[in-house]
Amino acid sequence: MFTSNGVKYYLLLIFIYFSIHNAHSRITDQYAFTAEPSEQQQDCSSVIGEDRQRECYCKKRPFLCDDRESRFSSYKPNYAIGQSTDGDDGSFEVRYSLRYNFLRPHCMPIKKPKNKNDYIPELDCLRAYEERIGDIFFTFTGEFDFFLGTRDSSPVINRLSNPAFNFRKHFEKALSYESHTIEWVNLSIEHRSNGQSTNADEMITEPESSDFGRFRAQVELEAGNQEYFDSISRSANYIAVESKINFGTGHSDNVLCDTTFKCVNAWVSAKLYLSDESDVFWGDLSDKGVNIEDYDRIKIIVSDTFNTNISSFPTSEIGLEWTIGDELLDTDSFDFYIVLPWVPNNNFRLPLYLRAHYGPMSTLSDYTKDQNSVGIGLVFK
Repeated sequence: MFTSNGVKYYLLLIFIYFSIHNAHSRITDQYAFTAEPSEQQQDCSSVIGEDRQRECYCKKRPFLCDDRESRFSSYKPNYAIGQSTDGDDGSFEVRYSLRYNFLRPHCMPIKKPKNKNDYIPELDCLRAYEERIGDIFFTFTGEFDFFLGTRDSSPVINRLSNPAFNFRKHFEKALSYESHTIEWVNLSIEHRSNGQSTNADEMITEPESSDFGRFRAQVELEAGNQEYFDSISRSANYIAVESKINFGTGHSDNVLCDTTFKCVNAWVSAKLYLSDESDVFWGDLSDKGVNIEDYDRIKIIVSDTFNTNISSFPTSEIGLEWTIGDELLDTDSFDFYIVLPWVPNNNFRLPLYLRAHYGPMSTLSDYTKDQNSVGIGLVFK
């Protein structure tokens, strides 16, 4: 059930959501049907002449014609927020997420020709982009909490280390239907851990202790020692399948979809666990065979990014993440976020970020514990 703090968090988020929605209710379809998006939808292969064809492809996907496009890029949103969590100390939470492409991220020649006029995008590469087999890349996502001034010595607690090898197949318009478009499907093999070293089944072995023979975690729970649970080791290895699906006006064009309120992005993923270290030896679930699969099997993310008619806040993004385990609604959890970049002039951009969590899966170490949290800070994509 919602705690009083949880209710306050979510009422605040709902209020902010509808405030933004009402402020932007006059968003017009001009964002969805300007000349530029029509170029995004144009079939460049039908353009006559190689130079004009090359120009068409470069307008459609500028990153393919820019040799500055790096093999390194961000993967999931990177953020830094000040966070308040029920039953825990306030912290400064940071997530960093990087991607390295093994395949060339653009169509410029790798070796520069002697004549600079010949340094132009390779037309065969541009033509083949939509029919390419797929992308192969490595990702790493990490999270940590910095308890600045709220705990003795202001420790930094690692929460997540998640390396993964990925293969992603883009479908472009091949899987476009009347109501939705499947943009891509991603297959990955991943490791996820929290970098801690205390075994969850550690026993008290001192004969003189009145708690001799009991699980240490249970003793620490009874003592109210939240910090102990931050040190419990968790890890898992799994195969994940994920797909991005666009719904609504302009769903067949991902660039167009990211500019209109009427088009929504959805990511759906599922995990097949190969191994895990997630047993619980404290509380009501002690030694009951509970594992991480009961809380984290499927994740559904729904996000809406759109242009606005407010000059200082030209774009907004609102998203909801729903994590479901094998126990379905008994163990599910939610994350809600708002991205509201403040752009007072052409030289400055402050990407404001509000994020809230409700339910279990707040941390890997104590993933079964229901915890509500809310944080505000900056997001970097």
